[in-house]
Amino acid sequence: MKSIAIKDLSENFFEVIGKEWMLVTAGSKEHFNTMTASWGGIGWLWNKPVVFVFIRSERYTYEFMEENEYFTLSFLGKENRSIYNLCGSKSGREVDKVKETGLNPIVTERGNILPSQFCIVTPHWPIISPFSLSRTAWDWSAASFSLPI
Repeated sequence: MKSIAIKDLSENFFEVIGKEWMLVTAGSKEHFNTMTASWGGIGWLWNKPVVFVFIRSERYTYEFMEENEYFTLSFLGKENRSIYNLCGSKSGREVDKVKETGLNPIVTERGNILPSQFCIVTPHWPIISPFSLSRTAWDWSAASFSLPI
């Protein structure tokens, strides 16, 4: 697996995350889960690269995020939409996603799991500040956004 420095990434993550999707994976070699996500972001905070993802507490991957220090984001490309579809519609509680998708998981140097050696971008990220967020936390009807022109 070829390592790429964060500063050298050229992907348009608005496009990649929102339209092509990503896999969020947490756990150990012995026990892990991966799920599809199309929400989250990548940026800079306190001069460090950061990512954020939102995972509902009822999702199986949430348990692994709670139990582990790190997680990975994997971008498989548009050509693997069927993998994203399965990992986003089936629970790892009932389905062996590795067997069903043909993914070949590998272990990172930190002991994290990458669902495939064919990922485009596969950083591992520390879990810094988990918090609960509900759909009713804000009144979105009153929200307005403007950009200076």
